Amino acid sequence: MALYGLLESAMLFYKMLVKDLQHYGFELNLYDPCVENKMDKGKQMTVSWHVNDLKVSHVNPKDIDHFLKWVQETYGSIAEAKSTHGKINDYLGMKLDFSIDGQVTKEMKDYMSTMIESFEGCPNEGQDCLSMD
Repeated sequence: MALYGLLESAMLFYKMLVKDLQHYGFELNLYDPCVENKMDKGKQMTVSWHVNDLKVSHVNPKDIDHFLKWVQETYGSIAEAKSTHGKINDYLGMKLDFSIDGQVTKEMKDYMSTMIESFEGCPNEGQDCLSMD
């Protein structure tokens, strides 16, 4: 039995996810052990992940929807698979913006602001510890 938060749990989930994705037709990326790729109708679908947060990309949104349905069927008994769609998405505290064809921009201002707000105290009383500008 694996308990959430233990190192062994993370490894067991990783092994299960890799195996399940490969059963679905993906192949593990040789350069990044948290990325798998699959050719789907002549176009590459990519799944990358950090722990249990997955990011999937494919040129056809319907193929992504089909994949998300598989994720829900496969892991829905563990927890609901939540998803976001569109040109701008939040992933691991990063805002990923795909609004311009062929480009992606990343920003983490909201995440950084939250970190700064949670910081308790500054070594130099009366001075800003960090600046976002």
